Amino acid sequence: MTSAAFLVRPSAILSIVFWLDQATLIENALDEDLTSSLVFLSVLMANVAEHDINTPDPSDWRAISRQPVTAYRVAQNLSMPYETVRRHLTGLDKRGHCVREQGGYLIPAEVLGRSEFAEMIKQAGTLAQKLRNDLIFQGAKFPGSGRVESQDHERRISRLSARFFLRGIRIATDALQVDIITAFVFFATHRANLGHLAYARSRTSGEPEYVWPEDVRLPATVLSLSRDMRLPYETVRRHIGILIEKGICTKAKNGRIRVRSEAMASPALLKAAQDTWGEASHFITSAFAGPRA
Repeated sequence: MTSAAFLVRPSAILSIVFWLDQATLIENALDEDLTSSLVFLSVLMANVAEHDINTPDPSDWRAISRQPVTAYRVAQNLSMPYETVRRHLTGLDKRGHCVREQGGYLIPAEVLGRSEFAEMIKQAGTLAQKLRNDLIFQGAKFPGSGRVESQDHERRISRLSARFFLRGIRIATDALQVDIITAFVFFATHRANLGHLAYARSRTSGEPEYVWPEDVRLPATVLSLSRDMRLPYETVRRHIGILIEKGICTKAKNGRIRVRSEAMASPALLKAAQDTWGEASHFITSAFAGPRA
C-alpha cells in the first residue's frame, strides 16, 4: 500500500491542475475574468456557510438558505485588497451575477438556476472524478466506486469542489505569502513547468522532501502564461516579478520562467504540499464515499 508521504508531492501538482481547471469552469460559466470569478465563488460559499455540507438535503444550491456577506469578509477570505473586492462586486452586481442587500452581497437563486451554472456543476463532477483517478494512479486508496450517482450527488460534489478550491487557495497564499492572483500565476507557472510530468508516477521513493530538479522543468514565457490564464500580459509580468523577488521563480536569459526547485523544497512549501494532500484526500473521500441516504 502506498504511504501518505509518497503521495504528498504528486497530490500537490495534481491539485494545482484541478484548481486551475476549476477556475476556468467558473470563468466560462460567468463569462468573467479570474478575479471576478474568485470573488463570485467566495460570495457563494459564504452565503451557504451556515449549511452543513455533509447533510444530504438540500443538495440543490438554490434550495439552500443563503445569508449575505460583506465585501470586507470576502476580502478577508480571499486575502485580497478590500477595494479590489468592492470593485469586482460592483461589476458582478451590474452584470446580474449577484445582488447587494442589507447586510452584504448575495448570489440569487435565478443565477444558480442558469444553464451555464448547471453545466459548471456537471463539469465539476467530471474534474473530481479525474482527480480521483489520477491520485489512484499514483497509489492512493479511496472508498466508493468513483461514479457520479445522480444529479443530487453531482451538486454535492460541486459544493465540496468549491470548498476544496478555496481551501487550496488559502494554503497557497499563506505558504507563499502572496495575494491570490500571484498564487494563481505561481500555479500556472508550476503547471507549465511540470505539466508533462503531472501524470507520471512519482519518483519520490516515499520521501515528500523530494522535488523535481531544475533540468526537468520546462520554462514558460510570460506570454504563454498570459494566454493560458486569460490575464493581461502586464498583469502576469508584474506578478511574475513578485515571485522572482521572493525567490520562488527564476528567469533565464531568454526570459523564460521556472519555479525554483530550491523554493519548492522549503519547509513552508513542503508543509503546503502536505496540507494539500490532506485536503485532497478528504475532498475525494467525502465526494465519492458512496450513495447518500
